[in-house]
Amino acid sequence: MVEIRPFRATILNPELEIEKLVCPVYDTIDAVQYQRYASEENNIIHATSRRKDMDRDEFIGHAKNSLDRLVGSGILVELERPALYIYGIMFTLSPEVLAQLPERSRRSQYFAFGLVCLVKVEELEKGSIVGHENIFEINTKERYRLMKSAMMNFSPIAAEYSMPDHALNNLFEEYLGFRRPNFVLNPDKPPL
Repeated sequence: MVEIRPFRATILNPELEIEKLVCPVYDTIDAVQYQRYASEENNIIHATSRRKDMDRDEFIGHAKNSLDRLVGSGILVELERPALYIYGIMFTLSPEVLAQLPERSRRSQYFAFGLVCLVKVEELEKGSIVGHENIFEINTKERYRLMKSAMMNFSPIAAEYSMPDHALNNLFEEYLGFRRPNFVLNPDKPPL
């Protein structure tokens, strides 16, 4: 069984204009996109993503300095209590993919839950977690160095889980106070 634990998250200050501060994941950004996000001085891209023309060693120092500045100026704030963080992604499927599904399973929108937490690291092949099949060692080393320097993980690993009875999804729905696919949160359900 996988061991998970809560942690204290550092988040973008919710009182700020979040859309100016966020960027896509580091390995999905091209040079043009990088420049667009980097033009905003306080965008998290300065701490999470290396410009293609920047030396990898230089990037780690630049990222740490950017992170220190964002924390010091209150753009990033650490939450007080450790927690597990539930998130959801609403998405659609292309007509080509939709056509491959049984008709009874086709919908105009889909919703997937996720949980951000600490996971106990195990030796590959000896535990409950299976390794990613397509990694690039140079990127893995850079991400590891960034994580050590910043004491934060900007690129958490997404993992799939399979539960035939949907027990975890049902637990999330109960906690959040809604049932998929209506996607409306219950305002009377305060967070724990």
